[in-house]
Amino acid sequence: MGRKRIPDEVQAEVIFKSNRECVVCDNHRRGDHIHHIDGDNSNNKFENLAFLCFDCHNEASLKGSLKKKLTPKTIIKYRDHKYQIVITERENSLKVFNAPITGLTTEDLLTTTKSAVIIVEIEKIKEEYFSVDWNKRCDVINKLHKFSDHTNFRVAVDVFNFLSFTADQTRGGMTTDVAVSIFSLILDFFPYSDKEGENEKIIELANECINIAFSLTYDSTIYLKNYDIAMYGLTILKFIYKKGKQQNLKQLVDRVNEAYNEFERTLKRPERDDLADALQLVREFKSDIEEGTLSFPPLSDNLMRLIYSD
Repeated sequence: MGRKRIPDEVQAEVIFKSNRECVVCDNHRRGDHIHHIDGDNSNNKFENLAFLCFDCHNEASLKGSLKKKLTPKTIIKYRDHKYQIVITERENSLKVFNAPITGLTTEDLLTTTKSAVIIVEIEKIKEEYFSVDWNKRCDVINKLHKFSDHTNFRVAVDVFNFLSFTADQTRGGMTTDVAVSIFSLILDFFPYSDKEGENEKIIELANECINIAFSLTYDSTIYLKNYDIAMYGLTILKFIYKKGKQQNLKQLVDRVNEAYNEFERTLKRPERDDLADALQLVREFKSDIEEGTLSFPPLSDNLMRLIYSD
């Protein structure tokens, strides 16, 4: 049967459940292809899909070869195991933000209640967002901004979880306007804290932002050739890098540098000869990372023509 496009929400669910990683590799390697386990490219049911890296996808797709190792049953076992690991890791991560509800003042109760109401509203906006097409999604996601004055670590968890799921849909046809909204929402909702005891929370949120940035940049360059989206993803990385520097969190600085190194590795693909501009863009943003502002860096003439020509 002919190939049918995987619906956006299904693509996002597959990528999100796997934490953007190949479900077979055990080294946290980024996934690349959504593989149809039964070999039927028209069967886009969630249960028939698995996120694989380029090498594992090739191995799983081999036909009539004695070298084939990744059978459908093997992939399913790896995938289900990976999903359980990701669920456990996310549950453990959420524990960082859950404080015992004892000895609360009236103000604490008010803040907790307000946060709960906001989290319910976020779920409503999320449901609306995934019910409309791309040209309407920017207006929907921007509804989150009305809650930014009430952000705290717990609210930020749900906002960034939503944005993460959204970023995982980039390859499905994300518009630049949506990417701009994701960028501005991260700036608005990232909580400020200079308390050393809250560093663990900051690191957890920052890691989610790095994942969002990676999805935006990787998918927009590999699949969409939309360098505007990529620039907002790379600027999110710079924002987190600055956070790490300002609050002396070396772990964040190192994670951003690791993300840049991974970009460079993944953009040097032997099967693609059209990624030189994307690689150059990543390198020029990386060379500008120590600059003080979040403005886009001065770009080489060839990139300026590529990005801004009509």
